[in-house]
Amino acid sequence: MLVVHKALLITALAVATAILLTPSAFAQTVEVVDEATAQHCADVTATDHVVSGGCIVQIADETTTTTDFYTHIPGIGEVVFSECTVALDVHVGEDGLGFIGDQAFGGEDCVLMPCDEAAPSHVNLEWPLTLMELGGGSEVLTHTFCVRNSESVEGEGLVRCTVHLTVTQTAHSQELSADQRPCHENLATEVSAHWETEAAPPDVVEIELAASGHAMEVLDGSTGLHCSTVQVSEHAVSGGCPFHVSTEPGTTADLYAHVVGTGEVLFSQCEHELEAHVDEAGFGYLSDQQLTGAGCGLAACDEAAPSHDRLEWPFVLFKGGPDTDALLATLCLRSAAAAEGEDYTFCSVALEASQTDHTQEFVADESSCTDSQVEVSGHWTTAPPPGGEIEVTHVH
Repeated sequence: MLVVHKALLITALAVATAILLTPSAFAQTVEVVDEATAQHCADVTATDHVVSGGCIVQIADETTTTTDFYTHIPGIGEVVFSECTVALDVHVGEDGLGFIGDQAFGGEDCVLMPCDEAAPSHVNLEWPLTLMELGGGSEVLTHTFCVRNSESVEGEGLVRCTVHLTVTQTAHSQELSADQRPCHENLATEVSAHWETEAAPPDVVEIELAASGHAMEVLDGSTGLHCSTVQVSEHAVSGGCPFHVSTEPGTTADLYAHVVGTGEVLFSQCEHELEAHVDEAGFGYLSDQQLTGAGCGLAACDEAAPSHDRLEWPFVLFKGGPDTDALLATLCLRSAAAAEGEDYTFCSVALEASQTDHTQEFVADESSCTDSQVEVSGHWTTAPPPGGEIEVTHVH
């Protein structure tokens, strides 16, 4: 049996904003244990796209259902363009981080298939995942699909889609569901899925989720009211509790790439100015991203003409322990020299933070992106919007 307890995710980032954080329904990390052995799940590794380690669970569509992909057509609305049967192997580690591998798509109305490498390997690319828990017994699995058109060439036309799936415990199995959840990378694409877990033979593996008492909710520090729903319309973010984030004066956000035989190589140093909106449950978006500096060389992902809109960056706030908050964000970047709307690179990264009076400090020290061979270092601070006040309160 696989037992999942809420606990501290050491690599997570602690963040607070122009909001008051107090216990209730908020996102938390988990601790994953194999109950059959009473041992924590081992670390998950992905070598040459072969996933191993951790506790293994198999996932498939519920009977008579498919995993459906939608696209938005102006004047018509949401249209299903692919209906696929899906089977996956999930490997999850003690801290709730892991990968999905051995993906298999099927069905006569399925026009997609998992991302893969070209010859000679032909191997499927692994999909990163994070298992976390919201207060009040609500769990989510965040993972990044990587798919391509089944008619395209291996290794080409790869498209990524990060979605949150709600996890429901049923006896000793789990149901995972998403009803037309938008992809973080492209809100015009949506996913509906109804999956269920099975134990991966020969082991009997089950998941249980247990309470920890470290839940939180997100309130506006100036009014004491719950943060409202965050709205996104044509990449313009509004609602929720707003706050401002920037790199600490005199510092930059640094990005490193791993070069075989050399190690980590610094390739970008940017000053950041970001606007953020968060809802009561801790979900939100970063927007109006300004990346500057002589050594930057990067820009936030955007759409081509006529809109030129920058794409919003999704994030989730969660509490990892008695004195540790966290934020997991997905950055979308392109080369400043690239054309608008092209050559996107995604980086899902967690950072650590501390509180100073009513301001938060967030620090990354070569923290790894879960979906690319990039590491991030930086020091960010928050400032409240006019009339707001930042305060973070932990209630144990």
